[in-house]
Amino acid sequence: MGMAPSRVFPYEMRLPFAGQFCETSGNMSREPCPADPMETAEAFVMKRMDRREALVYEEHLAGCQACSEIVKMTQAFVQGMRDASRQLADDDEKPN
Repeated sequence: MGMAPSRVFPYEMRLPFAGQFCETSGNMSREPCPADPMETAEAFVMKRMDRREALVYEEHLAGCQACSEIVKMTQAFVQGMRDASRQLADDDEKPN
């Protein structure tokens, strides 16, 4: 299943389905993709996972291109939101 290219993230990616084993260069990750890959990537990027969960997920990411792409997309989104927030704060401090 492909997604339409985004204006923000100009590449297509295939989201893994719950329980699907992820393939990368003919190899398979030992762990299935998370039930909700987007939510898991967000928790990872926002550092809401405990250390053990993060280590298990990092191991999964090493063998799963699909989930790695979701993490990259999430990191870019979070950074964009932080940058926009800073810009708004800077704009609010400037005299009219």
